[in-house]
Amino acid sequence: MTWHCAYWHNYLVLFLLLFLPMLVIFELTHLMRL
Repeated sequence: MTWHCAYWHNYLVLFLLLFLPMLVIFELTHLMRL
């Protein structure tokens, strides 16, 4: 695994860790509104 591939892999994991909780919170608030 090259440094470039490892860098993008870490960036993708960080993005998912930030994006998924926000998506879950958004879905929960949407359901609670209903």
